[in-house]
Amino acid sequence: MYEVIIDEWGEWHVAKNADGEVTSKLLVTPSQKWRDENQPDVSVPQLPTFEEKLETLEQEKLVLQLALAESIEKQEIDKINNQLALAELVETLTMKGVL
Repeated sequence: MYEVIIDEWGEWHVAKNADGEVTSKLLVTPSQKWRDENQPDVSVPQLPTFEEKLETLEQEKLVLQLALAESIEKQEIDKINNQLALAELVETLTMKGVL
């Protein structure tokens, strides 16, 4: 069995079992109050201003410059290490009479 209940939220169809306990509620006709409080947020997102976009690009540029500098530094260190290893190899081969 079901009954119709009208409250501040609208018209409900309420189903009850044989003991009179509510088993389900269905909002059939929502009130204006319900519609006002349950509207999805459809606000238009703000586009970034020119100044904000410029600042973002400048920050990205700095990050990329730092990454490039770190990469160059690492390559220089690797180059020096390779030169040292090569010098040690030449020294070892010379001492053994291979060169």
